[in-house]
Amino acid sequence: MNPGKLNDPTVNWMDNPMMPSKSVLVEKRKTDTLRDQQKFEKNFATHVDGQGRIENRENCILRLSFKGLDTVTMNK
Repeated sequence: MNPGKLNDPTVNWMDNPMMPSKSVLVEKRKTDTLRDQQKFEKNFATHVDGQGRIENRENCILRLSFKGLDTVTMNK
């Protein structure tokens, strides 16, 4: 038997199961899901799609190429 592989489920009696009842299992899944959602919550409104990346790049190029009226250039 492969030690890295999980055992197949059986209908044998278990004296000390990991989850003693369905309500405990549901509560654990709920807390795990909430923990995962809180971990990814900071990334919720920061996603930029392809169009947003192009617009940000174009705005950056325009800002770099803009010379204000009070800009003094020292070119010969």
